[in-house]
Amino acid sequence: MKLKQFVLSKLNTTLKRRGIKKEDFGKAIGVSKSSIYTYLDGTTDFSFDVFEKMLENLGFTLDVFFEFSPKPATNVASEQEVKYKVLKKVDDSDIRILRTHVEGLIREIETKDKIITLLEQIARTNIPEIKEY
Repeated sequence: MKLKQFVLSKLNTTLKRRGIKKEDFGKAIGVSKSSIYTYLDGTTDFSFDVFEKMLENLGFTLDVFFEFSPKPATNVASEQEVKYKVLKKVDDSDIRILRTHVEGLIREIETKDKIITLLEQIARTNIPEIKEY
C-alpha cells in the first residue's frame, strides 16, 4: 500500500469509527467543506500543515498514526472534543441562522399551545350535541 493510500484510508476509517462527519472535521481543522472532501477522497493533495491539524484534531501523534509505536495514544480526541473544536469555530452568521430556526420553532410551539388551550375551553363548555333528525 502506498503512503497516500495508507494515510487516506486511516483518516477515513478513523472518522467513520468515531462517527465524525467529514464536514464537521473540515470545520474543526479550518478548511472548507469542498476541500475536506477532495482531501479525503484523494482528489487533492493536502499540505503538511493541514495533515498536522488533522492529526492534532484526532488526537494522534505521528508515531501512533503510522504505527511506529506499540503503545496506543493516551490523548485520542473524543467525539465530544472534536465537536467542541467545531463549535469554537462557529461564526456569528451560523448563530443567527440557528437563532432564526429556534425562534420559528418556538412560535410554532406557542401556536400549537394556543390551539390546544382553545380546544380545551371549547370542550369544557357544555355545548349541546347536535341531534340528527
